[in-house]
Amino acid sequence: MYSRAMRAFAFAALLALALAPAAHADVVGPPPDDCPAGSTPESCHGGPYCAPSRCETDADCADGTVCEARDLCLSTVSCAGLLPPDVDPAEFDRDAVSTDCGSCEAGCAPIAVCVAPGGGDGGGCATTPATPASRGAAPLGLALLALAALATRLRRR
Repeated sequence: MYSRAMRAFAFAALLALALAPAAHADVVGPPPDDCPAGSTPESCHGGPYCAPSRCETDADCADGTVCEARDLCLSTVSCAGLLPPDVDPAEFDRDAVSTDCGSCEAGCAPIAVCVAPGGGDGGGCATTPATPASRGAAPLGLALLALAALATRLRRR
């Protein structure tokens, strides 16, 4: 059917494709589904987080919200992706409402944020660290598929 050279070329091409590193795009995941009063869902290279909706007066707030001091626990999320070597990664740090006050290591502090008038629970947003996609799974799967195809071919002879 096919010449020996053609089969060898096809096998080499399959092997090269299977062992090539997977491409990883510069993708940012979706923001969290649920953030506490006084914060807004955001997302960056550091993963999903709840950003404090800081304000100084009611004029800084929109959609009928008011500026109030709330006890919030803040942490820092690094939103830096792949940076050139001459850039300071700290420029990409963002404040994130990280946990409720009961489990806040640094302690809660009153922060002026925009909230709905007359209500709210005072805060608390649990964030989870971003997990990188499984690397190497696709090339390994393709390599195993190529080996299985080769074994099947050899058994038929």
